[in-house]
Amino acid sequence: MFHSFFRSLRFRLAFWNTLVVLLASVLALFAVREGLRLTLLDESFGVLRDEIQELELAIGQLHPDAEAIRSEFERKAEGHRDHGWFVELLNPANEIVWKSPRFPEMAIPLEFRRNVQFRQQDDTLLAWRQIDRPGIPNYRIVIGTPASFIHQSIRGLTRTMWWIGTGLCFLAPFGGYLLAWWSIRPVQEIIQTTRTLQPNQMTQRLPIRGTGDELDQLSGEINEFLDQIAHYISSQREFTANAAHELRSPLTAIQTSVEVALGKERSLTQYRELLETVSEQCAQLRHLVNQLLELSETETGQAPQPAVQFDMSDLIRKSADVFSGVAEESQIRLECELEPGVILTGHAGRMRQVINNLLDNGLKFTPPGGRVRISLHRAGLQLLMSVEDSGPGIPDEEKPRVFERFYQVDASRERDLVRGNGLGLSICKAVIEMHHGTITIRDAKPSGTCVDVRFPSTAFEKR
Repeated sequence: MFHSFFRSLRFRLAFWNTLVVLLASVLALFAVREGLRLTLLDESFGVLRDEIQELELAIGQLHPDAEAIRSEFERKAEGHRDHGWFVELLNPANEIVWKSPRFPEMAIPLEFRRNVQFRQQDDTLLAWRQIDRPGIPNYRIVIGTPASFIHQSIRGLTRTMWWIGTGLCFLAPFGGYLLAWWSIRPVQEIIQTTRTLQPNQMTQRLPIRGTGDELDQLSGEINEFLDQIAHYISSQREFTANAAHELRSPLTAIQTSVEVALGKERSLTQYRELLETVSEQCAQLRHLVNQLLELSETETGQAPQPAVQFDMSDLIRKSADVFSGVAEESQIRLECELEPGVILTGHAGRMRQVINNLLDNGLKFTPPGGRVRISLHRAGLQLLMSVEDSGPGIPDEEKPRVFERFYQVDASRERDLVRGNGLGLSICKAVIEMHHGTITIRDAKPSGTCVDVRFPSTAFEKR
């Protein structure tokens, strides 16, 4: 249990949040401490610089009265006695003219210049400067103060920061755990919902909180995926039911024929007729099974051979020649309008099956005296193949479903022809999509149906 807790996302989020908060707090507190120290140093050096300038002005006003100058230095030192300040006045030869009693005994090698210079020597802050004024000797002033008040301020701030850091060590893990719990609560809802999903009942969906954050987007994506799975399961159930229905008819006919043959003795001619019926039903059954296998292979992206280049124009012309006899017998005019030398990359056998299915449908649903026209030409950056008939057309409400497996349009549209099994257009759609194309159905003018097949520019070229 503890092992799983430490491996949980909640624990890891809380741990890293705590670690980041503590590191950020330590850096922030250290920056505040250093900032206070540098600020106090800068302010102290600024005050020392101002005091040097005041002493320089006093020397300029009191020179050459050396006694008055010493009195001014004594007054300045006495005025800052509580702060522990000390002052030293040197002549150009670095000889002491006056020094405050509290001036520390230290060896301080100083290089005097006209600009004020600063230094922190142990626990002492020093500032010094050489006076450079016309008519006044180049006196040298050294002024300093203990840095103990800076250390006291830093120590006081450090104690405060210590208590703040101690409090953060207790509050950061607690706050991190609450933040992690609040953050992964939608994830737990996702897990709980997915645990209740059943393949036979795909109606549940993840809740959308409306925040628009990444978890909401994840829930939306999962819901869309569940919709696709539900649609797929529903399609598979319908497909299984339809396939069973289509298979049952020829199997029932075969069984009936066999039972009739076994019912009593019959003549050789009668047995032959019954066997012919069984053979026809077996052929129909074999054709249906072959179509189901082709549809399964095509929809899963399986191809019998690697993609090659073939002449699409020549392929359509040969298929049209095959169906020309059927068209003539049905008194239907079969027209071809092909752009020559169009090379397509794909599977010629599968594409021939698409062309044959579309021509067969067009001829099947076109009455005598009508026409079927197949065309191939480039339309912008696409290759367009169209098969147009002058039949009764397809009702608008049925057009979205014509590519569904086993779906068949109302029997009244097929006149007295034998109905198919509703897999032809499904196979066509799967083959076209395998070639990265699209297939659509629209109304022809003035009447009839037109099937448009489009291929992207990357799939074809002109010879």
